[in-house]
Amino acid sequence: MKDQAIIRPMDRADLSDLLVIEGEDGWTRDNFVQAELVLHAKTVVVDIDELAVSFMTIRYDRPCIEILNCGTRRSYQRKGHARRLIEELIRNLRTETSFHAIKAVCGVENFEFRGLMQACGIHEIHAPVKGYYEDGTDGVLFCLTKESRQPSR
Repeated sequence: MKDQAIIRPMDRADLSDLLVIEGEDGWTRDNFVQAELVLHAKTVVVDIDELAVSFMTIRYDRPCIEILNCGTRRSYQRKGHARRLIEELIRNLRTETSFHAIKAVCGVENFEFRGLMQACGIHEIHAPVKGYYEDGTDGVLFCLTKESRQPSR
């Protein structure tokens, strides 16, 4: 069905789409491969007409589900695709007995992701972590537990 957005696991053919989403300053092919092979992470994509328009890389590290990376193709931003991925992750948290929280870290300057996380009910849990990233940039930690209340829509 044309223009139907579906969530599915990433396959190797999607990697070129994800690298376009990431741009020059984002994750490289090696980052995605390392996340899969070393961290045992999974990447899911929002697919529209065989084009990966949004993605999320997730590591299931009991008792937490950790969002390692998330992005959306610029022309598809602000259409709810990343939010849909996060909401699906929250539904999984609520039903999966072996996981108790979702966590994520993003750069302090990543206002779009910070706003998205807060809108989905995943809150900053303390002041920025100084020098979190390799380049010395500070990070902001987010967490949602099973017991956390969801925002009303």
